[in-house]
Amino acid sequence: DDHFGYTVFSFVYLYILLQAFAIPGPIFLCLLSPTLFGPVTGSSYALQYFCCNIVLMSGASLCFLMSSTLAKQLVLRKFPALFKKFNSMVRKNQHNLFWYMLFLRLTPLIPNWFVNLGSPLVGIPYKYFITASIFGLMPMNFILIQTGQTLK
Repeated sequence: DDHFGYTVFSFVYLYILLQAFAIPGPIFLCLLSPTLFGPVTGSSYALQYFCCNIVLMSGASLCFLMSSTLAKQLVLRKFPALFKKFNSMVRKNQHNLFWYMLFLRLTPLIPNWFVNLGSPLVGIPYKYFITASIFGLMPMNFILIQTGQTLK
């Protein structure tokens, strides 16, 4: 309560950092948000949902952009099997990339951190990536916030 602004800034900063560098952990931040920001009231819920959706998109976008410019060789060297699987699945669904990206965001078929890293490398346009991410991750974030509230 005494340092609410600092807490929000730190939470958002950590969330973007974890997402941008494809470090698994934002799930735990969504679970932790009800404890940090209080019970689910209108303002705290809006703040939690903002952090777990809009901030997630910022981090995912940074990861997408960094992967497309800096990390191609790293991804190909460290995750060749996962990249090959992802690339073949994207090629099979080339005619409906938005719906396929939405499906990937709604299901744990391929980990979200790898979807962020691999999407620019397999040729998924940013507009499909970000739009499908916004709509596809909303249900998961809602469930995580509700679970965090229940565990609190």
